[in-house]
Amino acid sequence: MPQGHNENQPDEQVNTNHEGGKAGPIIGIVIIIVVLLIGVLYFWGQKTAELNQPIPSQVVAEPDQTDPEVIEDDFASMETELEDDFASMEAELDTAF
Repeated sequence: MPQGHNENQPDEQVNTNHEGGKAGPIIGIVIIIVVLLIGVLYFWGQKTAELNQPIPSQVVAEPDQTDPEVIEDDFASMETELEDDFASMEAELDTAF
C-alpha cells in the first residue's frame, strides 16, 4: 500500500463546491412570485368587473318623474299597500292575543 493513501478516503475527491447552483433557487422563487402576482391580478380584475356590473334588480324602467299624475299614482298605490299591510298585522295581533 502506498504510504500517503488512507483506506477511509475515497480515491477521487467529490467536488462539493456548487458555484453555479445558486441561480436555481433564485429562479424558482422568482417564478413562484410571478405566478402569485398573475393570480392576484386575475382575481382583482374579476372582482372589479363584478363591482362595475349593475345588479339586475337595480335595472328598472322608471316612469317619467316629471309627470305629477305618475307621482300621485305611485304615492296612492304605496299608501294603499301600507294600509293593507297594517290591517293584516292588526288582524294577526288580535288573533294572537
